[in-house]
Amino acid sequence: MSGIIWNVRGFGNLATQRRALFLRRHHHMSFLAVLEPMVDLDCRYMARRMGFEEVVSNKSGKVWFFWDSTIACKVLFDHDQFLHLELSSQLFPSSMVVTVVYAKCTSMEEHSAGVLARPGAMEDFNNFIMLAGQVDAGFVGDRYTWTNNRVWKRLDRVLLSPSWGSLDFTVRVEHLSRAASDHCPLLPEAEGLL
Repeated sequence: MSGIIWNVRGFGNLATQRRALFLRRHHHMSFLAVLEPMVDLDCRYMARRMGFEEVVSNKSGKVWFFWDSTIACKVLFDHDQFLHLELSSQLFPSSMVVTVVYAKCTSMEEHSAGVLARPGAMEDFNNFIMLAGQVDAGFVGDRYTWTNNRVWKRLDRVLLSPSWGSLDFTVRVEHLSRAASDHCPLLPEAEGLL
């Protein structure tokens, strides 16, 4: 099972929609998490356009989560900056809790140059990670997930609860190439599922 998590910075753009459709077909995605859609379009319209059965948006409209018929999704908490979801599927041995966050860097090492992030914002995000009991899933691919061609930062990540380590599969996160956005899409894949 795989999906895409992508800060698109505008989902109304046809190039972005074409890229999302290509990624959906190429990676056989079961879900798509879109951050910063920045459109007035109904997210249900975009779900149909992307070929997904269901979608949920957080209350600020900054996080959209699309899924297909292989997944059941229940919203546990809806916040301005994140969606806390419970996902279940016949593909999983048990339900999983997933949080899709619109957030910041966690350390100064995640910057390549330019003005560094406000330490208070990093501290707030690190506190969120700690209180939620999450760990960074790591990644393969480019170190930085965002650029303005002068500064590079790792702004996007997949966080997991430590209990995921006891499951019969692993989660591999790949940073895909940037196209149609200044953020690269993240491809989390569950490897070893039946």
